[in-house]
Order: sequence, then C-alpha cells, then structure tokens
Amino acid sequence: MGFVSFMFFLSAFAWDNPADVPRKFGLKVSTLRPFGLEALERTEVEVAWRGWRTRAWKFGDERYGEFQVALDRATPLGEKVSFGLRLRAVAVDIEGFGREMGLCLDLGLSGALFGAWSFGLSAGNPLGSKVGGERLPQDLRMEVSYAGDVKLKVGVEKEVHFPPIFWAEVACPAAEELCLYTGASGHEVWAGVGVSFGRFLLVYRAGYHRALGISQGICLGYGYDLEEVGDFRL
Repeated sequence: MGFVSFMFFLSAFAWDNPADVPRKFGLKVSTLRPFGLEALERTEVEVAWRGWRTRAWKFGDERYGEFQVALDRATPLGEKVSFGLRLRAVAVDIEGFGREMGLCLDLGLSGALFGAWSFGLSAGNPLGSKVGGERLPQDLRMEVSYAGDVKLKVGVEKEVHFPPIFWAEVACPAAEELCLYTGASGHEVWAGVGVSFGRFLLVYRAGYHRALGISQGICLGYGYDLEEVGDFRL
C-alpha cells in the first residue's frame, strides 16, 4: 500500500450515505483538524434541498492535497426506503508530481426498520475508479440508528485493504437549543456540544486518540437539526 493509497484511506470516511439527503433546505460548513496536523485538515461546504445535495471538499496541504466536488441524489423507494447515488469528481495534487483527476460513483440505501429504528448501507467506489493509477478507496458501510429521546448510531466501515472500523455515537438533547454528543471509533473517543439560534446552529467537537493525540472540529449550519450534525468523524 503506497503513500497515496494511505492518504486516500485517511480522507475516505468523511463521506456519509448518499441516501440520507434531507428534503428540506440545509447549508453546512465544517472543518476538522485530526491530531492537530495541518496536513490532515479537511474543510467541507454542503448545500442540500429536496433530495439533492452538492458538496465541495478539501483535504491536505500543499505537499499532498485532495479536492472533491460531489452531487448526491436520494430517491424514495416506497414509503420507508430511500436509494442514493453520488457522483464525485476527484483532483489530487502532489508536490513535484502535478495534478491527477478522476470520477467516482457511490451508492447508498437507507430506511425504517421498526419503531424508532432505521438502517443504512452504502458502498464507496464499487466500480473501482482510479486517479493517477491509484485506486480510490472501496468501502462498505453499515449502520443501525435509534431516534428516541436520545439518538444512537452504531456501525462498521470496511475498506478492502484495511481492517474494519467499528464506531458508535450518541446525541443527547440537554435543553431546547443545546445538544451533547459523544462517541468512539477505532482507537479514538470524542465529545462535542451543539447550540442552535433559530434555524442556525454551531457545533464544536474534540476527539482523543491514545497514540496520536487530540483532534478538533467545528461546524456551522442552517436548516439542520442539532442531532444530525454532531457526528463528523475522522
């Protein structure tokens, strides 16, 4: 596994299920700096409306950088299930080697199980698209969610060249305009707090990895529920 493939892996899990696109209008800007390293920093801008979502996303620095633009479309399949399709344009800049570009397709499925329980399945790059001779990550993700007074998610993410990563997260409303978050993923644990101001919201998140240290992130949004935006993970 080369350096470029490893960096692809580090950046891959920023993407969520393309079937989970809100019908209402939403705008979100977030930035996350894993382990305090500028070289791993990622920034994302997202706009969603009526089952469509577009994103612009940047990862890395001048030595190694990725820039991606994505278009998601979620389509209802009956009353309880939604199918999602994502088209991504990927550009990679490596110092001394120039820029390579490519296209990638992701798939997703989500729906209700029973009561407050729901599921999600997604496949990243099932067609095996490449950029500059390096295959983009191919991963399968599965999750189960419970949306009661407290929102709970548990899931697993498996990239073909790496061991599976199990994760869990909890969003707990503490007041009408305040939400607390906590979770764990691999060797990282994190916590966060979100506040809303009408339709606007602000979320701060901090994580700790026993070997690599502290990560921090912040998200500004409009039109989303607080429980929906506290799970931006590594």
